[in-house]
Amino acid sequence: MVVTFTKAATAELKTRLRARLDDVLQVLESKEIAELGDDTLSDGIAAYCAEHHEGDTFLPALLEQALQKESRTRLIVRLKAAIGQFDNAAIYTIHGFCQRILRDYAFLCQAPFDVELTEEDGDRLLVPAQDFWRERVSGDPVLAALAFKRKAVPQTVLAQIRAYLSRPYLNFRRPQADLKQAQRDAETSWQTVCRLLPELEAGFWRIHPDLNGNSYRKNSFGNLFKELAQKSAAGQLPCLDKDTHERLLKLSSDKLEAGLKKAKRPMRQYLPNCRNWQTSGAI
Repeated sequence: MVVTFTKAATAELKTRLRARLDDVLQVLESKEIAELGDDTLSDGIAAYCAEHHEGDTFLPALLEQALQKESRTRLIVRLKAAIGQFDNAAIYTIHGFCQRILRDYAFLCQAPFDVELTEEDGDRLLVPAQDFWRERVSGDPVLAALAFKRKAVPQTVLAQIRAYLSRPYLNFRRPQADLKQAQRDAETSWQTVCRLLPELEAGFWRIHPDLNGNSYRKNSFGNLFKELAQKSAAGQLPCLDKDTHERLLKLSSDKLEAGLKKAKRPMRQYLPNCRNWQTSGAI
């Protein structure tokens, strides 16, 4: 029995094994070998393989070992029987072998007779993902607009959640808030941030010397405020990339307080105002 990983590998193995059986039978049935006696058979096979199967050291060694246990005639009969029944050779993929065991020992395994194991493939998961997209996303203006802004399609969303599909012990948790209401809250908060942006930026730079330099690099947050100023000019809730979103969340009061250097006390006149940052980064 041979077990391998893919169907392509099983097909290749079947071809190679069948070809090897044919090679062995061809040597034993060749006219040159048939005319040899038992005392010269081993040397004759070695010479024949060197001439007709140059570079193949496995074949003569295999024949020499087999002829020590059985006669040439008996080996020919067994080889012909093996080739005749080769379609029933036990060469499986891992899934195929497991399915065969479950079918042959259904009572012992307490498994259904019609059990079928399927290999993981993208198309099998993509079809329901596309169905969900058509039913739940395309017809919802809020979800559709959000997906468009994030450049999300069924393939990309499926790739993000694929690692969790084989974990049945995980509990599915639905969103705590309504998406439309969350978007309205985020838009309101963003308008507040746009209005207070100069004040918030000035407050941040006042306490910047007291912040951890590794977490709050000057160039990084200087670029952040420039980007926010540009986006605030548009007035609409922007679509933030992952890096901008993470830096924006660092401006919340709890993150800033945690990011203060040791022996530095929080500057209360600025930190409470930063709650707007955390809400604005919700979407």
